[in-house]
Amino acid sequence: MIFQYFQKISSLRLLILCFIFLSSCKLAYVPTSMHIPLHEEKGELISQVYFGNTGVGANSSFAATDNLAIMVGGHYLGDELLTHYSLEGSIGYFEKNDNNVFFESYLGGGYGFSERLPDQIHATGHYLGQYNKIYIQPAIGLKPGNWETALGLRTIYVSYNSFLTPPIHNFNRVFFEPTLSFKYGWDSFKFSLQGGASIPMGKLPSTLDFFPVFVSFNISHYFSVSGAGKR
Repeated sequence: MIFQYFQKISSLRLLILCFIFLSSCKLAYVPTSMHIPLHEEKGELISQVYFGNTGVGANSSFAATDNLAIMVGGHYLGDELLTHYSLEGSIGYFEKNDNNVFFESYLGGGYGFSERLPDQIHATGHYLGQYNKIYIQPAIGLKPGNWETALGLRTIYVSYNSFLTPPIHNFNRVFFEPTLSFKYGWDSFKFSLQGGASIPMGKLPSTLDFFPVFVSFNISHYFSVSGAGKR
């Protein structure tokens, strides 16, 4: 039931955005909600689920040491004609200074798939592509009381290793994605609102589109394997 509900939301959202932003929703790349965990100590496991104008997804990060963490995530956007999903993983460094300012930076990569079936209404043909991505994601944040606020900048390189339809060869682009996030909640759960822009470096082929803005609502869960629980 929950999955069907998200499907209905995704279909309506996709229809509205295609009308407002895009000509035919032949998506070359879809930005995802940025996971900014702001880890404090070894043993923390921070997971989130989200939904927004670019789809639904989930991320999870684990602090393997007091300064190193690993992160994984997945994303989905689709309706009756469009299917787009991506998977990613990264490793990062985090620290907190004496003024309770948090710094972190993740380096990672992933895989994406996008397909749009023929649409007679908009006279579009079959479109299919697969891509790899490599990114670096530094962020800075604060945690005053039950609040968290963070500013991140993801720089991502997207390279299509297979673009079957339409035939576009050697297609790759760099996207800059500044992101602002606000969280509020308790020790175990926090709710957040996140927004950002996806700015391509260079003009995209006229046959492809992308989302220039992404907004998401996130629910995060915090768990300490060590049981220390500094939050």
